[in-house]
Amino acid sequence: MSVFLDRDGDWQAFSATEPRWWKGGPKLVHAAHLLGGDPSLAELPALPLGHWTTRTDASSTQWQVFRG
Repeated sequence: MSVFLDRDGDWQAFSATEPRWWKGGPKLVHAAHLLGGDPSLAELPALPLGHWTTRTDASSTQWQVFRG
């Protein structure tokens, strides 16, 4: 439901259904695994470094972009 592009160029994705620190900490995964679980992530807007985007629910294609 939220995606952050940090200043190092790394993507961080957060789900609304599971706690951020689920089972001991964040996990490093390939983007293909995220897209497999939610193909609508392919519609993410382009983000400048240090910005994040969020949407109200997984069925929504409308993302709001914020400066981090």
